[in-house]
Amino acid sequence: VEGNFSLQRNGAVAFRIPRHRFPLSNFIYFPTERGREIHKPNVAMMLAATLFATAFAGPSCPGSKAFIHAKCSLTATFPSNTCEEVATEMIARINGENSWADPHNGGVYTLTSGGASSAVLTTQRVTGNNKYTDLQKWTLNKEGNGCQVQACSESQVTSVIDYSTNYCDLHNLYCGTQDGCPVAHSDLKYTENFNSCSQNDKSKCVVKTAPAPQECKKVEVQQDFDLEKYIAQKWYIQQQQEVSYLPASQNYCVSAQ
Repeated sequence: VEGNFSLQRNGAVAFRIPRHRFPLSNFIYFPTERGREIHKPNVAMMLAATLFATAFAGPSCPGSKAFIHAKCSLTATFPSNTCEEVATEMIARINGENSWADPHNGGVYTLTSGGASSAVLTTQRVTGNNKYTDLQKWTLNKEGNGCQVQACSESQVTSVIDYSTNYCDLHNLYCGTQDGCPVAHSDLKYTENFNSCSQNDKSKCVVKTAPAPQECKKVEVQQDFDLEKYIAQKWYIQQQQEVSYLPASQNYCVSAQ
């Protein structure tokens, strides 16, 4: 059930369900150890809220062991590609064909179920540092001459802010040159609509590799230069530039040793 948690002054935890999601009630209270007055949970209303949310839920998600966790669910539409073509490209990227690598910090994908002709695929992505695993579920449906994909990715640990990671988990398996993404075989064209995915910054999905540091150039000194003698005594700055943190009024005699 989507909603917001808040801690009340009396120590109770309030779970607010948006009215457009569940008009029967605006609050459900959970008991806490703090506070004299404890609000008992309304089991019937909690069950009704769950059933109501399920009935109007978006894409089917893989689930998570963490009660509070980040996730992203979206609908991607491919007007000129069949579902098999979309799935084939996704699987090619998962398998690293044509040297494809996850541009979002080098994560590693695994196809856990399904194939190119399947209506449902499940995948997982392990972050490049091997610390975190996200699970994804993909439901592919024919739409006209193209394909509509209902996709959802969920973190498997307690999390709230994921800096668009779950979005990128999905986006990077089908995005193309229109968003600066590398492709394995096919440059798919698509549109995205977000169901429950507040963190969806495309710029986070393709991380530019920093250029390799260049070797320092060898310093050429005058003939017979003696470094030991040069640094043996204290030497003084001959001229200082005025800057915001060191105005001219504080340009005292500066030395180095």
